[in-house]
Amino acid sequence: MRWMRWLISALFVAGGLVGPAAGTAAPAPLCFPGVVGIANCIDGQFRAFWEQNGGLAVFGYPLSGLVARQSTAGTVQTQLLERNRFELHPENRPPYNVLLGRLGAERLTALGRDPAHLPRAPKHVPGCLWVEQTGHNICDQEAGLGFQTYWTGHGLLDPQLDAHGRSVALFGLPLTEAQMEPDGAGGTLLTQWFERARFEYHPSMPREFKVLLGRLGAETAGPAPPPAGFTGIEGQVTIGPNCGGPDTGDPACRSKPYEAAISILTSTRAPVQQVRSDMNGHFLVALAPGTYILAPQSTGRWPRAGEQTATVVAGQIARVAIDYDSGIR
Repeated sequence: MRWMRWLISALFVAGGLVGPAAGTAAPAPLCFPGVVGIANCIDGQFRAFWEQNGGLAVFGYPLSGLVARQSTAGTVQTQLLERNRFELHPENRPPYNVLLGRLGAERLTALGRDPAHLPRAPKHVPGCLWVEQTGHNICDQEAGLGFQTYWTGHGLLDPQLDAHGRSVALFGLPLTEAQMEPDGAGGTLLTQWFERARFEYHPSMPREFKVLLGRLGAETAGPAPPPAGFTGIEGQVTIGPNCGGPDTGDPACRSKPYEAAISILTSTRAPVQQVRSDMNGHFLVALAPGTYILAPQSTGRWPRAGEQTATVVAGQIARVAIDYDSGIR
């Protein structure tokens, strides 16, 4: 399970991967040889920032090495982690020599939910933290446990900031209210989006793991490419329109990724298997060469999508795009 992997890895880091004390030689790169699928290391100023501001629980594992990226400040060195993106700015004093990407805002926009157009909360909720800049509340889900306690209890290591400022520097401001959203596995999960993070509440987890951060970096990176010679079908599923009335060009109304079940049949309509697109609308399924019918499933009249066929050739990937009609008019 995801939380068990997180727990084992956190104990692994706590048990001996923390860097040496100040004043000693520069630490070696921080690598994770015991973690399957993690081949990259964290080094230099990125390692120092990672260790001082939350480590594995807040940022996750490194998913890339150093990558040059264009920004408003020019070309900067970046590194993608499971839950965020580090950007190196050596011209700034620590801790601002490393800046965090606004992956929460970027991910919402990619999903067709432009933060600038999302509704604000009508008022301050008693017992919650009201953030006037964006018009949202940050609340706990239990007494002394939840999004508010987590947000206020973590922050950027900068003694010149107060507690509120440290939390804003690390996670950013809230962009939504807490609400139930798809969890990527066919269920729903209480979720709240921030500029640099997505908070998730897992009520069935042990107390210390009820609030977890979404893997925004991994979602931004997209699915891993299929291995060479893969034979099967890769698909992208979307849904739209997402607003009623005429098209005004509002980004929030555009088609967005959609989680859906897709039945795969032979050309004579014999069932083969069923796949489900992930929260990014992506699916990949290995199939023997042949011609297949893809039948998108629906629980009601809407949303719905038409069937289509795909021909699979040995050693190749047939790519399809499935667009569900939401029924919104």
